[in-house]
Amino acid sequence: MTELNPHWGTTLDEFLAEGGILEDVTAEAVARVLACQLSQTKEPHGIARVNLPDRNDAK
Repeated sequence: MTELNPHWGTTLDEFLAEGGILEDVTAEAVARVLACQLSQTKEPHGIARVNLPDRNDAK
């Protein structure tokens, strides 16, 4: 079994949890990823933000 490096500290998740902000940071990261993915999906199809609700109603 490999030994842990004694110079390594906590993981980022552990650090954020100790500060009590892990859930907030995770939620913000998820929101940003979804917004980026939505933006990338809309661009090739020429879908404007204004037209998006109309397209959802048509389905």
